[in-house]
Amino acid sequence: MDSAKLEKIKLIYEKGQLSNKAYHLQDALSYYLQVLHSIESLTNNTFDQLQCDVCLHISDIYIRQSDWIKANQFIEKAKLIALALHQKIGIARCLDRQGDIKRLNGYLKLALDDYQQSLDIKLKYLDDDDLEISHSYNNIGLIFNYQGQYKEAFDMYDKSVKIRLALLGDNHVDVAMSYNNIGLVYSRQKRYDKAFIMYRKSLQIRLATLDRNHPSIATSCNNLATVYKNLGKYNDALAMYNRALEIQLEIFGDRHLDVATTFSNMGSVYAEQGNYDQAQTMYEKSFKIDLQILGDNHPTIATSYNNMGSVCCYQGNYNEALIMYKNSLKIQEQRLEPCHPNIANSHNNIAFVYYHQSKYDQACQAYEKALHIYQTIFDDNHPILAPIYSNIADCYDQLNYNRQADNMRQKFRNILCHFKSQYSSNRSHINYILQSQESISLQSYRDRCDDKKQTNTRQKNHNQAMMQEYMQGYLKALILGKCINNLTRMMFIGPPFVGKSSIMKLFTGQQLDLNEPRTQIAHQSDRMTKINVYNIRNLKAGELYKVFGTSIKTSVESLMNDNDAQNINLCDQEMMKDDYQSFNPSSQMGMATSPNQDICNNNQQQSSTCNNSSQTLPDSGLNQKLYQDFIGSYLSSFSTDHFDNQFAKIWDFGGDTVYQVIHHPFISGNSIYILVFNIAQDINQKVVIRDGRILDMTYLQAIKEWLTLIIGNYNNQSEITATVKGTSAKYSLPIVILVASHGDCIRHEKEGIDRFNKFQDEIIHHMPSFRRNFYSSDIIFNCKPDDNNPLTQTQRMKCCYYLHCIIKQFVQSLPFMHKMVPIRWYTMAMLLHTSVMDDDSYQAVNASSKPLSSGKVDKIMTMQQIELLAKEYSLYNGNNDLKAMLMYLHDLGEIIFCQKAGDEGIIVTDVAWILCIFRAIIQLNHDTCPSGSLEIRSEYKMASQEGIISRNYIDYFLNKFNVDQEQKKSMIQLMEIYDIICPISNNGYDNSMNLVNNKIPHHQYLVPYLLQSDGKSFDLEGYHKSHWLYIGYENSDIPFIPNGIYYYLLSSCLKEWNNTKIQLNHQYAKYYLADDHHYIIFKKEESHIGLQYCYQRMEKPKSAHYIMNKVKLSIYTKLLHHIIKNMLLTIINKRLPKFNAIPCHFYIICNYCEKFTSIQDSYQSQDVNLTQCQHCNKHIEDHPSINDWMIYDEKLWTDRCYPNNRKLQEIDQHKLEMNPAAERCDKADIKRSFCTIADGIGVEWTNLAALLDPDIDVTVIKENNSQVFNQVISFLNKWYNKYPEASLGQLTTALKEIDRNDVVLKLGLPQN
Repeated sequence: MDSAKLEKIKLIYEKGQLSNKAYHLQDALSYYLQVLHSIESLTNNTFDQLQCDVCLHISDIYIRQSDWIKANQFIEKAKLIALALHQKIGIARCLDRQGDIKRLNGYLKLALDDYQQSLDIKLKYLDDDDLEISHSYNNIGLIFNYQGQYKEAFDMYDKSVKIRLALLGDNHVDVAMSYNNIGLVYSRQKRYDKAFIMYRKSLQIRLATLDRNHPSIATSCNNLATVYKNLGKYNDALAMYNRALEIQLEIFGDRHLDVATTFSNMGSVYAEQGNYDQAQTMYEKSFKIDLQILGDNHPTIATSYNNMGSVCCYQGNYNEALIMYKNSLKIQEQRLEPCHPNIANSHNNIAFVYYHQSKYDQACQAYEKALHIYQTIFDDNHPILAPIYSNIADCYDQLNYNRQADNMRQKFRNILCHFKSQYSSNRSHINYILQSQESISLQSYRDRCDDKKQTNTRQKNHNQAMMQEYMQGYLKALILGKCINNLTRMMFIGPPFVGKSSIMKLFTGQQLDLNEPRTQIAHQSDRMTKINVYNIRNLKAGELYKVFGTSIKTSVESLMNDNDAQNINLCDQEMMKDDYQSFNPSSQMGMATSPNQDICNNNQQQSSTCNNSSQTLPDSGLNQKLYQDFIGSYLSSFSTDHFDNQFAKIWDFGGDTVYQVIHHPFISGNSIYILVFNIAQDINQKVVIRDGRILDMTYLQAIKEWLTLIIGNYNNQSEITATVKGTSAKYSLPIVILVASHGDCIRHEKEGIDRFNKFQDEIIHHMPSFRRNFYSSDIIFNCKPDDNNPLTQTQRMKCCYYLHCIIKQFVQSLPFMHKMVPIRWYTMAMLLHTSVMDDDSYQAVNASSKPLSSGKVDKIMTMQQIELLAKEYSLYNGNNDLKAMLMYLHDLGEIIFCQKAGDEGIIVTDVAWILCIFRAIIQLNHDTCPSGSLEIRSEYKMASQEGIISRNYIDYFLNKFNVDQEQKKSMIQLMEIYDIICPISNNGYDNSMNLVNNKIPHHQYLVPYLLQSDGKSFDLEGYHKSHWLYIGYENSDIPFIPNGIYYYLLSSCLKEWNNTKIQLNHQYAKYYLADDHHYIIFKKEESHIGLQYCYQRMEKPKSAHYIMNKVKLSIYTKLLHHIIKNMLLTIINKRLPKFNAIPCHFYIICNYCEKFTSIQDSYQSQDVNLTQCQHCNKHIEDHPSINDWMIYDEKLWTDRCYPNNRKLQEIDQHKLEMNPAAERCDKADIKRSFCTIADGIGVEWTNLAALLDPDIDVTVIKENNSQVFNQVISFLNKWYNKYPEASLGQLTTALKEIDRNDVVLKLGLPQN
């Protein structure tokens, strides 16, 4: 068989599996059917097992879609294949599916037979702890639960979950299913506190492992809503039901059993609220769907009859109600076991109608039938029996059976007393648990019909009781509470003037402004504080404090009813550790993590091994008033509606290069980036700005700058799998979504598509290493502000919706969005966030009070201040946890946490404020000088011409923001640490920011990014210039060295060389190295940085030789180019950690193809200057850059330094030819001079050696000779052997340059 066909079949099958897992059922079905068709078309069919599996997968899809006939067809097909293969487990799996269909159609006994047969087969052929056996236990447990056999159901679920936990761990969807099913049993037993805990555990796992719109999430929402309803929290219940309904309608459409169930559940809430018309509407919607799918003889239809009958009862329409109840009972008696609790409920409801029709005998008989069934299911003191006893007593009263009535009421009181004694710590729920029965008690009917105010009174009393429990719930949440992170950032990026702000406005529902100004960092910084967040689930604007508040309140409520929460399982604290590691920079040193917040289900078993002395709940007496204020007037104002929402903070920094230097504190790999480009412009064109000016960079260069900074900043090499538009693929983080603007400039749709594809291809071609970070959206926005015709509006809405769907899928795939976050971290976020809110926003939080005092939070704080704040609010759990908390908030963009500053860090709590300060200091428009003194205006002009600003200039703007001295100090420190400014050395001033007499000296700072591109070029007339040597990277590794990295390198060099003689020009910089008597010039290229040294030509040979030797020492001994290269490597590793394993090279430009080609890192003096170009493969001989930087050639240096020297050498050579004896004399004289020099020069011989030949290793000479005299003789002999043409004149010149004329006199030679 052709291997290509095999691979194709496997590939299609894998796509089907991915789609099935993502619940894209139609896509999965299509893939599976393709696989079956491909297998059946093969002549040599060896895929029988795969064919069987695919048939079962298809049957599962049809079961989910309630298409029983098609499901059965594929089950039978799978069974035939399994029989042919003698595959017993395959047959068992077919029986499981048969049982599913029978169970869903209400044939519980028949379903149980199938499940039991399947289990018997698996137990015979599999190990006892196999997952297949776990599935069978789970299925049987479902049947027992539906039949009201709760003990047996628990036994089955317990067996199932033990196997799953052992094999899958505690964070798997199958474990979540087990918890959910256990919750169903608790709910049927009216043990809603236990049910709530199980449902929450199940939901947390599902949220962490599944798509947010997965049907299992809807199931959890439905179940939690039912608990809320039974506890009288109707608004919360409706919110949960609505969330479930949104998911179900999106996935299934409006004809599905799950949708019908949710409609029915919502109807029950409306009925409880007395909104009977709305309840009837919901029940009828549910009934209509069920009837179409299930037919008229299904237990679910019986439930619908029962629900509609209840509404008729509440409305006083007893005849109609009786018909509905009897229809329900008829179906139930045919389809359910005789002792099923639903049959008891129907008898109870029929009795209720008879009672109100004054048919007391018939009512009493019906109640007794219900009681008999309940007694066979529940123990004698179960609370569900209490209202039945009470109702029978009422019937006996009407029949004048007083003794029997008293007996029934005594049983009622006995149950109530028993229940109170068992649940005394949870008294606020007693009345609700007794009154929240699925059956309708007579007393509850009287409450509804006689005086609806009593219902309101009970609700009010319940709310007051619940508020009293918030205190303990909140205290528990500080230690136990956790939630899944639901917040990230979405950042609009791209070149300047491409329409980022316009698209952001359209996306967030704002109007376009015809006179929209260019973005200045966070132009109108209130965007970041008033738009706040965007709800990824429903494309609506949100408010950040509500995001945090809702998460906190949800956690508090989940712990309020958990009486086992005091027994904290501290043995599993490692479960949270991995989640914290990604936020904690000190994780490798063994940070102290928080304990696991899961509740121990077996406290006695765990208690012997747990040591909980290190973690205790906060003292409830500590800051009691503070907690009460926080809970009563602040936290209680939030709703737990849509607890599973996900949000994104929207940022727009502006695309100008000047701002890229300040991006470093805000870039995150956990953000979603929207790269906007102008589709009307060619990517290789120069950037055109609004006033028509052309910038000195192309659109491609601007995009390279952005993407290298953002992608390189993320060090995690892991990948994610995301399904977008039905296609699953792997992506690298961070995700960059390509979006186009200026669609109004494109005439035809095809032209737009072609341009989009061309842009995408150009990016991949120039940045191949980033290809997995991109997603091409094919979205083209029309951003023309004055174009508001209906077609344009519709097109914009579609673009926003498509972009929203793409973002939603990627956000839900981010590992960051599945991290478990301690609730105390969100509490700290609220403390810091609400303290910087404006007054209007704060009034929206709470008009009555401000429990979170803004006086406790400054805009800039130290770690000590943050620690005190955390301790005051009982949020402190050790220094490592505090740092992890701050790193998490930093990653969200809530704060800036700079750990490099003194006292373990500086924290900026108001990000918008600091951005406004940056915007003021780093002016964008060079045509408009800031108002102020002439000195300030002059310095502003100097910044654009020289790239230098003074401390006085910075203070001028800081004073406008009322920044005090301590804040100034911290602000300057932050700007220096992030290399936004670089201090230029000033005599008498210490760069460590030490203050003298509390006065900061006027200091200058390097700000190269403020230079205008039309600056003057360097005047190098009269200087000898080297050829360019380049340092950098292969384009395939790092396609672009960002300007921010280049500016950082310039700052690092300034700090390294510590001098003020620096000149800047656009993309060029020139430093003077005073100790080495030469300049070093930098030139910025795309993936490379050019280096050139130059030094002044001197007329006098002595001066020229002196400078030449200093330069040689700098280049060949100090290896200046290696120092700069190592600086660049350090900066790349720090700022772009993604590339820290990529080697940095030296490069030259090929003489033939004029491309950058790498060379060796080092050469020896005897090496041949021969290099082969890696592009054109030609050999390059004697490349001048290598001679100037790598291979020292004395003759070449002499020729280049002294242009007239060659002529002098020719004259000397002529003299020697005329007088050969002179040459022999000179050579004899030089050898005789060695002893005289060695006798007189002393330890300064090393200076002479440095001038004559720095390559001769003086260290080795010293080690081999202990006497200075012998050292000098050894060196001079080595030197002469190396340079046999050397003359005595060279020796005397060198001696004079080191100021040893005394030795020259001893030689008997003239001094001049």
